[in-house]
Parts: sequence; structure tokens; C-alpha cells
Amino acid sequence: GANVTFAGTVSPTSHLDMPDSAIVKLGTGDDLQIQHDGTDSLIANSTGTLKIATETSGVPVSIGHTTSEVTVNDNLTVTGDNRRYSYNECS
Repeated sequence: GANVTFAGTVSPTSHLDMPDSAIVKLGTGDDLQIQHDGTDSLIANSTGTLKIATETSGVPVSIGHTTSEVTVNDNLTVTGDNRRYSYNECS
């Protein structure tokens, strides 16, 4: 494929359409990558902290769905109400 370089902002009027397994790379060293392989989706961050947040106080961040299972593959820290909870035991 060919490379295309843009100076400035790319502003699609609808959406960006990419095929399965294409990778969106962000950052000078491609530090953040987003990919969908047709079955699974991946957000990979190779430097710093991956932060998912809302910009408005009191608005929740929701992970999962009422009919889905959420799996945490490493340590989990839950903070809030001036308390901190850490979970790192296997059950």
C-alpha cells in the first residue's frame, strides 16, 4: 500500500472505515494501537498509563453489559469514596 501524509486535521463527515485486522496507531512511537480482527477488539498501550475517564464529575465509566462477563487478567484496584480496594487473589 501507499503512504499518505496529512498536515493538519483529518475531519471525516461520517466515519473512518477500515477492514478487519487493520490497526489504528497513535503517538510518535505508535504507543497506542486499536484493532479489531473480525471477532475480538484490542486496545494496546505500550507507554504510560491507559486512562479511560469521563470529563464530567459524577458521570460513571461503564465496563461490560448486563448480559456480559468482565474478566480482569491482572491486579484490580478500585478507588472511590475516599477508600482504595485492591484485588489480586485468584479464586
